[in-house]
Amino acid sequence: MRSFRFFVFILYSIFALKIVYSKDGKAQSSFPMPKIEFNPKHYICYRTNFSLKIDGKLDEPIWQKADWTDDFVDIEGDLKSKPRFRTRGKML
Repeated sequence: MRSFRFFVFILYSIFALKIVYSKDGKAQSSFPMPKIEFNPKHYICYRTNFSLKIDGKLDEPIWQKADWTDDFVDIEGDLKSKPRFRTRGKML
């Protein structure tokens, strides 16, 4: 039974990876290559000792100390159109 599970795992792995071999024997993935550079945004989220009311309002004084994120854009960047509305956030 254990060897059967291993065999099924191997078959599943082959199909899941969808690896295609070219005539010269080099492996080529059938997954599309990204058209953009992988460069995710990163932010620092500071800890606060104050309790926050998460209500979408930024009128509490502690929110004034938090920095805004960059404006949100599509994951494909300039390959997609800009969002219709400005969307950004603050984190604590």
